[in-house]
Amino acid sequence: MSNSGVNSSAEQDPAAHMLSSAMDVVSNTRINIELLKEHNKHLLEFAQTSDNRFDAVPSAITNIIDVNAVTDWNEVSQKWLKMNEDLAITKENIEKMLFTINCTDQLLQRWLQIFERTIQK
Repeated sequence: MSNSGVNSSAEQDPAAHMLSSAMDVVSNTRINIELLKEHNKHLLEFAQTSDNRFDAVPSAITNIIDVNAVTDWNEVSQKWLKMNEDLAITKENIEKMLFTINCTDQLLQRWLQIFERTIQK
């Protein structure tokens, strides 16, 4: 499916919604755990080399998501929501972040698809 929303004007939808949706997807279909690991890895890499507002992310992510050890996805989801309220991450910031770490178009599209799905709910 084609997405034309990559450069749409400033929608202030918090990433908390996207991450909550991602957690729903993961808890409902285990095949997405690998995708979550990939997101986690890229976020961590970005945050470790960034000097902007995402500098709080590495410890937050390593404390919250050890994908191999997760037993309660609801708890993880709640922690993600809280962390992202604190960081006030928006769709635009996520796009900027992903481009900054030279992520593949595929990974960017996956993020945006999860985001779009959340908005449509």
